[in-house]
Amino acid sequence: MTDEAGETPGEVAPSGPMISVCVPAHNGGRFIRETLDSVLGQRDADFEVVVIDNASTDQTPAILEAIDDPRLRVVRTPRLLPMGENWRFAMTQLRGALVKVVCADDLLRPGALAAQAKILTEDPSIALVASRRDFINADGQVRAADRGLRGLTGPCEARTVLRRQVRCGINQIGEPANVMFRMADYARTTGWNAHRVYPMDAQLWVELLRLGRLYAQPQTYAAFRLSGSNLSASHSAEQYAQTDELLGEVAREWGIPRWQGALGRLARRAVWAAWRIRIKLLARSGAAR
Repeated sequence: MTDEAGETPGEVAPSGPMISVCVPAHNGGRFIRETLDSVLGQRDADFEVVVIDNASTDQTPAILEAIDDPRLRVVRTPRLLPMGENWRFAMTQLRGALVKVVCADDLLRPGALAAQAKILTEDPSIALVASRRDFINADGQVRAADRGLRGLTGPCEARTVLRRQVRCGINQIGEPANVMFRMADYARTTGWNAHRVYPMDAQLWVELLRLGRLYAQPQTYAAFRLSGSNLSASHSAEQYAQTDELLGEVAREWGIPRWQGALGRLARRAVWAAWRIRIKLLARSGAAR
């Protein structure tokens, strides 16, 4: 089903699905069918899939039109929205009590939705649940397996998670595809930050951790696609500055010593340098888009 973008905020309908999986897409035709197959193939979970087609001009609309599944709903924006604005709009279109955002080139592994929903429905002290994830190339080959959540397992207090975040200098929790949270908790945050777009997932995790704990799953339930063109691969000076600003705010709010922040900045430089090398190697081999 295809809807035109509207302005009415989404609500959790009494008869709606338990989970909303949101797939923001702009010219995602190369991978979106693979992404949706990984979502629609999930078992033992009550969910809808809402694709926000952000004014795509490639084959994305035709691919979406060809998928006949009552769980899929497509909302098309009348104009191209900036990423942060689009993600904020996307949240108004969801009807589920639980939310997962999956970018149009990432994948879910079998059992992801059921396993994460079970934790959130059984333990109200948990504000977000995250799994490990694989890094894959354009061909879906795993380039690095079972990454993320280093040193974190099971229920974790917010301060423990955020101290590790500052000390390591990077997003330890991961990208949206390996995270699930409650819509009611999202409504208590400032939402996806349209002005600090590079670390906007990490910033939302910080805000959610003010409301409860993280549950770190030891399993791998998502795959993040390494790409020479996606936002996470750019590592520009602006991205570095925004991340540094966010982690500085976290350190001050949670009373984390300055030396840990300095250690994090050094670690981030090393990690990002290695990441840039990895992306260049993939691009040379034709594996990155």
